[in-house]
Parts: sequence; structure tokens; C-alpha cells
Amino acid sequence: MELENKEDLKLWRRVQVSKCIRVILIFIGIILMQLLAYMICVLGFAGYQLVMGMEIPEAMQKLSDYMSDSGSSLLMWVSAVSASLCMVWCGVLYRKSDWRESPFSYKKAFSIKNLLGLVGVGFGACVVTTVFLSFLVVLFPDAFSSYQELMSHIDYESSLITIPYVLLIGPASEEIIFRGAIMDRFRIAFPFWLANILQAALFGLYHMNLVQGLYAFGLGMALGLIGRVTGTIFASMLTHIIFNTTSWLMGICFDGTGTYEEAVLLVILLVALISLTAGLRYYLRMEKKQRTEAGIE
Repeated sequence: MELENKEDLKLWRRVQVSKCIRVILIFIGIILMQLLAYMICVLGFAGYQLVMGMEIPEAMQKLSDYMSDSGSSLLMWVSAVSASLCMVWCGVLYRKSDWRESPFSYKKAFSIKNLLGLVGVGFGACVVTTVFLSFLVVLFPDAFSSYQELMSHIDYESSLITIPYVLLIGPASEEIIFRGAIMDRFRIAFPFWLANILQAALFGLYHMNLVQGLYAFGLGMALGLIGRVTGTIFASMLTHIIFNTTSWLMGICFDGTGTYEEAVLLVILLVALISLTAGLRYYLRMEKKQRTEAGIE
């Protein structure tokens, strides 16, 4: 019996190592997709200039100016193309997972309580994070210089692709990658909470920025929990879209020109704290209930 347990343990370790290697390969793949997207955007821009009748030397000079201009929309286009490529690739990997419940009830997954919970998490997490970071930026401007420089590239009026990317393409792609393809492989090899921590850590690392990485880790944990309770990636995707949309709306509504902005923001922050707390408590309670019903300690 002891020998059988040892053999089972060895086999299980092999499964864990195998799934971790596959996750690492997926993560490396999405980084390489960014390089491919950069090449596609550069070649596309140059090709467009040539099609419009521009001479090759002039087209190359305009391309060089565009690439060196920090205010250009190149970064957004590269991000959007990369996200689209990753969404297709990881979407295929996600569909190959066959361990989920079938048939699946979307009516149950998107019940009123679940919807209210994910709205509370998406809205509340965004407002709390935004206000908290705003205070930290004021208190420690030097420590947040790289973060502010990164955020300065997100100008919603500078490019037609910015709003679709930030509000839809980006969240959808990241959910399919991290709460989809990557989480699926971790879930096979590890208990839920360990798998959730691992995918959230990779989600934070993916942002390549300490500030974004830290709050992306926290958001990733919440999104993984929502996906676990509802049983569908579309729930975490909707939560992520609400998070990004709230951030966009706050940038529009609180631009420093309003008379009562501070008072209104304080009220919104209070509502956000209540919404976030209630949403997380609900999903944590539902996750515990699912484990109890499944006989998992």
C-alpha cells in the first residue's frame, strides 16, 4: 500500500511539472506574440504609406518618425494586435479543456446575485484602486514615475483603437489567457486556491510594471474566484470589462475641473468600498459552499 502511495505521488508530481511547463510555454508564447504584433504593425504602417503612393525613402522616414514619437498610437496598436492574436491562440487551448461541467447553465451562472456580486467587485475594485494609487502618486512621485509614464501613453482621444482595446479587446484577451488557458492547466495540477495564486502572479508579472503588477495580482485573484464560482470565463470577463470601463469613466468625470469633485468622489469611494466588500464576501461564501457540497475540506 505504501509503495502504491509513493507511485501515485510520483505520478502526481509528474502531472504538476508537466502542467507548469505548459503554462510557462504559454506565457513565453504571449510575450513572443507582442514581438510578432510589433512587426505586423510596423510592416502594416509602411505598407499603407507605399499603397498611398509615397516613395520608399519618404515612407521609411515617416515610419522612423512614427516609431520614435512617444505620443504616437503605435503602442496601442501593438497591444491590440497582440491581444487579438493571443485571444485566438489561447481561445483554442481553452476550448480543448474537457473537464468542465456539461451541459452548463448560463442562467444559473448569471443569476441576479452573481451579477450583482461581479458588478460590485469590478466597480468597487477599480474605484478603490484608483483612489489609493492617486494618493500614493502624490506622496511618492519618484517611486511611481515609471507607472505615470506608462499611463501617459493611454490617451483615449489619440487613436481610434484605444477605447476598443482598453474596454473590450484587452480584458477579453487577458481573461482567455489567464483565467482560461493558464488557469485550466493549473487547476488540473493544483487545488483551486494555489492555482488561483499562481495564475494571478503570472497576470501581475505580465504587466511588466511593479505598480500595475501588484494591483493586477489582486484583481487576478478576484477574477479567478468569480470564474470558479460561476463556472464560466464570461463572468470574469464581464467583471474585467466593468473594471476598465469604470476607470475610463472616472477619468472623464473627475478631470479636476468640477466644483464638487472631492465630495462626490468621497461618496463614490464609500459606495465602492461597500460594493467591493459585499461582492468579495458573497463569492468567498459561495466558493466555500461549493467545496462543502463537493466534500472538499
